[in-house]
Amino acid sequence: FCYPLTINFVSELYPLEDFIFRSSEPVELRKNEMEMEFYSKGILDIEEVMSTNIILNIPTYPLCKENCKGICPDCGKNLNYEECTCKKEKTIKDERWRALESLKNIFQKK
Repeated sequence: FCYPLTINFVSELYPLEDFIFRSSEPVELRKNEMEMEFYSKGILDIEEVMSTNIILNIPTYPLCKENCKGICPDCGKNLNYEECTCKKEKTIKDERWRALESLKNIFQKK
């Protein structure tokens, strides 16, 4: 299905030559430098800037309409027409995620 995507973003571009580090020593970037976009030799290639912003604005679970229940990621059934038979409680295979699972349960109750 087609998914309408409206993207508004502002991006400041800087000449790469001004930011090339001439030192072989490691340089620690400040927070504002982490999100900088660059152009080189007077050429502006917006393909990467545009594709990055488009990808970041695509919803993780795109739905065809606001009240759509979506498709089960495990069995692929359309949840608008039938319930899936997937296990409701997923088992955690990697114990490092157990703490996040408990947080998920707290937020689902709210």
